[in-house]
Order: sequence, then structure tokens, then C-alpha cells
Amino acid sequence: MHAGRLLNVLILAAFAVLETCGYTEILCQPLQKPQNGVFSVRQCMSQPSVRMICAVICYPGYVVQGQASVVCKNDGTWSGTPGYCRDNQSPIIRHETSNIIVNAALDSNQAVVNWEQDKPRVIDNSRKVPSVRLYIGGREIKGGGYEHTFKIGLTTVKYVFTDDSGNSADFFFRVEVRDVQPPTITCPKVDPVVSPDREVDVSWVQPTVTDNSGKPVRVISNMSPGKLYRGRYKVVYEARDEAGNRASCSFTLHVRPPKCPDLHTPINGAVSCDTFGFGMFCTLQCQNPYDFDLPAGMTSVPNYYACGGGGRWFPSTQVPDCTRYQNPNGSFVRTLYYDNECPDPRAQKQIKENGVSSFKMSPFGSSCNCGLTVDDFRVICGATNTSAVRAPDNQSPIISHQTSDITVNAALDSNQAVVNWEQDKPRVTDNSGKVPSVRLYISGREIKGGGYEHTFKIGVTTVKYVFTDDSGNSADFIFRVDVRDVQPPTITCPKVDPVVSTNREVDVSWVQPTVTDNSGKPVTVISNFSPGKFYWGRYKVVYDARDEAGNRASCSFTLNVEPPKCPDLHTPINGALSCDTFGFGMFCTLQCQNPYDFDLPTGMTSVPNYYVCGGGGRWAPTTQVPDCTRYQNRNEYLVRTLYYDYKCPDPRAQKQIKENTVSIFQETPFGWLCNCNVTVENFRVICGATNTSAVRGTPGSK
Repeated sequence: MHAGRLLNVLILAAFAVLETCGYTEILCQPLQKPQNGVFSVRQCMSQPSVRMICAVICYPGYVVQGQASVVCKNDGTWSGTPGYCRDNQSPIIRHETSNIIVNAALDSNQAVVNWEQDKPRVIDNSRKVPSVRLYIGGREIKGGGYEHTFKIGLTTVKYVFTDDSGNSADFFFRVEVRDVQPPTITCPKVDPVVSPDREVDVSWVQPTVTDNSGKPVRVISNMSPGKLYRGRYKVVYEARDEAGNRASCSFTLHVRPPKCPDLHTPINGAVSCDTFGFGMFCTLQCQNPYDFDLPAGMTSVPNYYACGGGGRWFPSTQVPDCTRYQNPNGSFVRTLYYDNECPDPRAQKQIKENGVSSFKMSPFGSSCNCGLTVDDFRVICGATNTSAVRAPDNQSPIISHQTSDITVNAALDSNQAVVNWEQDKPRVTDNSGKVPSVRLYISGREIKGGGYEHTFKIGVTTVKYVFTDDSGNSADFIFRVDVRDVQPPTITCPKVDPVVSTNREVDVSWVQPTVTDNSGKPVTVISNFSPGKFYWGRYKVVYDARDEAGNRASCSFTLNVEPPKCPDLHTPINGALSCDTFGFGMFCTLQCQNPYDFDLPTGMTSVPNYYVCGGGGRWAPTTQVPDCTRYQNRNEYLVRTLYYDYKCPDPRAQKQIKENTVSIFQETPFGWLCNCNVTVENFRVICGATNTSAVRGTPGSK
């Protein structure tokens, strides 16, 4: 007789003997399946037998409330009432809204911000949608929504999600509304100020300044109302708001004395006076080869004549004539002489050029800071006389080329730069024919030895040259060196080991990044996460560093917060183990290769559809793993997803094993809560050893 049939006959015979002897099996009342959980033994809900222990196993996110297990007693009653599964898991935030940076609306101190395309996504193990509370700047916003108005500045937005059991989770992001619009500044219209005094009290209406931010605006000016000397001034106002946006306006201020009488025009010479101002600035010039014939009491010819506040010329009203010849051994101020006869167009041009040069080298030219040309001067020619005398040197050196302003970048990893301007060095001549002495000043400090190469710190530095001839006449000019910081800070994030805890919410801390900057100045550092409480999961922590020049750098690291690792499950003989790779390897299934089946050990009534590693580092519902060491009984119902064809290493078997696991996962509470598109790529396979022996049956047994 076939071994399987013989076994069935023996079992039937045994039940017949028991019935003859009056034996009746004692059963307890079947238990109702606990909501959000299962019993450790399926028979607890169908035919619970005497001494059967029924333990309540809750789905992830739930804990047993009440009696964790009950026993079917010998009299057919339960040892107590089984507990129920209470929800103790906070909602899971699947996606957090990123920090938002926007510009304020035009002429406004705020911006409308919408994050519907980046709205948060949250799920709960109860499969119900948690309630939502929205806080902006610490104030709860009724009605929530994804579009709100934010003022200029940095505002914290916080979401709080709460499930029906009162468990809550929250996160926050920041909205930065930047002010990029410069202030509006309007300068006044100022009429000329006429006074006989050289120094005059001058006042004007301050500019009108407004800013879209509504906050105070800092206004600075190169000049303030008060005492001013005669001249033409360009008054510049600059407005700067709290965000650093700038705007400026300017106006020209004329401070002039009453008109002076016309100067005497020198014989054999000419007078050149300005036309751009008040005709207050004039120079005397002689036609070559004539020179100034100084009257008694006059020791030198003024470089220029200026009309004084009392309507008189200074430094003198005396105007010498060019009624003597030049001394060929003497020195001459070039700007006091011209070639050709005065009416000649060439002479007219030279006389005006001399007038421009004299003006620029005067205090009036230094304060005017205006681009004068020959068109800003007129010429009055004197009569001709061939008599002549000689005059001393009173002309300053002539700077024919000035070094231009220089802009360079600071050296790598340095707060300074070496600057060389030898290719653009100044050029100077003197009427004496000798080379003037040179003094170099950097930031007001004289540099002995001069030179054309020096080291400058980050920022703007003023460089000044002063040239002096043997007669003590001097000329000077300045240029500026701007050393810019273009190198971003250096930021190094810490190496953070995984945080392992049995609690789903863990206090996590880490060492802050190390930040340095070549400028040596403070660096602003912000991050998307701060040390504190974290749920199990993977987090990308990003730090952003910004120096005073606006250069930026960032670093990041991955923070893993995970439960303790469970011990490796036994891999069934003639079977395989398939576990997830997308989480922490906490979800596994057992499968047998056809035609093998699970050989259940004593006390094990069925094979779990799946094994889950709990937060305490233990497998549920059991640690027992049966081997596939018996042949399948074709009369028994087989769960398709627990079996596969081909040998385990075969790629076809690998694919089938993973597909079975995907199907099982999707039908579990984990699959429902995950709400994720899990594929075979998210699982791995561990093959068991091969053994052709079987405990019961033969292939194809009934």
C-alpha cells in the first residue's frame, strides 16, 4: 500500500478507537481577530484547543493594551480577555517642504509665496489622513493652505500632523523674502550761493528717501550743509537699506563771490579765465621768448588769480607784463608760457591747455573733481612789446601720466594680494629739467624706498604720490587699490556614524562643521537640520557657509537613524530567504523550491507569510524557520508566493523569488503604509543549501 494512504488509514483508525472509548476533544470559544493585529496562532480564531497560547501580535506602529496573551484552559474556557492593539506611532512625514527664497514684490515689503508644488506628504499607520495645523512665525493659521503672504526677512513655517490617537509629528521650513529693490532717493534743486565771504554757511533741503521695506534707510553724503568755500561742488547722497541695496542722487552746488573787475592783460602775454564757473579763476601766461617783469614788491608770479569774496583778486591785484626776455639758464613753469602769437589758433589752444593744467593742480581743481577741457576756458590777448626781464622758478612738477585705479582678487587661501603697477607707473617732468623727488604713501603711511610692488589687504586702499622739485614746488595724485575676496569659505562636515536605537524617535547630536575663510572674518552658517529628535530613516543634512563678500560653499552628510539589527534568519534547506534592501533589511519571506515543501518542526502549525524585525532586535512572529525537507502533497492547498521554480541561483528563480516577495509585501500593513512603488530591485535573495532527502512523501504523492 502507498505510504501516504497507509498513514491516512492509521489516523482514521486512531480516531475510531478514541470515539469508541468515549473521548471528545475540548475546544475553547474562537477568539475575534484583534483590530490592527493578529494572534500568534491562526487556530485561535477557528478551533483553539486546550493549552493553546494565543498571543496578541500588533502591526507595526501598534502596541498591546491589556493582556498580551491568553491560554485555553482544560475546561474549555479562556484564562482571560486578550488585549487590543493601541496606535502609538506618530504620522510619518514622507516629504518635507524645502526652504524657500523669493524676492519681495516690486514696491512692496512682502511677497506671496506658494509651495503647493512642494507641499508636505504624510501618512499614518491607521491609513487615515492625519489632521494638520499650520504655524507661520509662531502663529497658527486657520484653514492652512499653501499660499500665504510673508514680510521681508526670514520666517519659520511649521506643520504639525496629528492622528486620531493623538500621536503627532512635525517639521518646519523657512521662507526668506529678500529685499532686492534699492531705495528711491530724490535730491533737491539748489540755487547758486553768492557771498563776499570765502567761507559761507550753506544749507539745503535734505533728499526725500523712501524704501519698499518700510524700514529706516541709512543715508550718507560726501558733503553736509555747513561752512563751504567758494567753488563748484558735486554733492552726492547715497541711500542704503537694511538689505544692502543702494541708490544715489546728486546735485551741483555753486558758491561764488561777487564778480571781480577785469584783470589787466599782460603785454606780450595773455590771460586765460574759466567759462564754466564764475570767471573767478585766471592764469597769466607769456609768449615765448618773453618772461614776466615783476614790479617792486612782487617776488613771484601767482600760479593763478582767484576772485575774492570782497570782489577783489587774490593773491594780488598786480599783474606783471611780459616785458623782458627769459634767462636761458633759469627754470620755467611750463604752464606760464606759450608759443606763437596769441591770436594764432595754435597759441589759443596751448594757452587754454595751460589754464586747464593750472586749474587741476590748484585747490579749486582738487575740490571740483570735474573733467575740465579747453572748452571751459577763454583767452584775452595782450598788446605786443619787445622789452623783457627774468623771473624765478615757481612751477610745480608736471604729472603727465597717473596710475589708474587697480582691482585684483586676493591670493588663494589669503586675505591679501601682491599688486604691481610698474607697467602703469606715473610719469612726471619739471621745468628745471631735473627729476623731482618722490614720496609714496599707502593708507596715509609713508613707504620708504617707494617701489611699484606692495602687499594689500582685502578692501579698498588709497595710494598717494607726491613729487617735489628742487625749489620746493610739489604736485601729487592718488589712485586706489581694490583687493576683492572671490574665494568661498572652506566647510567640512563631520563623519556621522549610524544611530541605532530601539525607539522610533531618537535624540541625535553631531559635531558642527569646521568652517574657515581666507578673509579671516566671521562666516554665516545655516543648515536644513539641527541636532535634536529624529525618527528612523535616512536624512541628508546640508550646511551652507557664506562669507562677508557673499561667496558661498556647502557640505553635507547622510544621517542614518535605524533600529537594532536582528540576527540573521536561518536560510531553509532546498529553499531561499528574500529580504528588503530599501529599508533596514527588516522584512523577509521564506520560499521553497518546487517540488519541496516546508517541514514544520514540533509546535509550529504554519509558515508565516513574512518575518518582521521588531524595534527590540527580535523577529516576529517567530524566530523558527522550517527547512524545505519534504515533498509537496499535491492534495494540499499551496500559497503560490511561498514557492518558486528552478534552482535558487538561476536568474529565473531569483526573479520569481523577488516577485513573490513584492506581492506579499504589497498585501501587508507595511505595504499599505509605505505607499511606495516597490519592485524586485528593492529585494535581495539568499539561497539555502540543497538536500534531496525528504521526511515524508514522495514526489507527486496524494
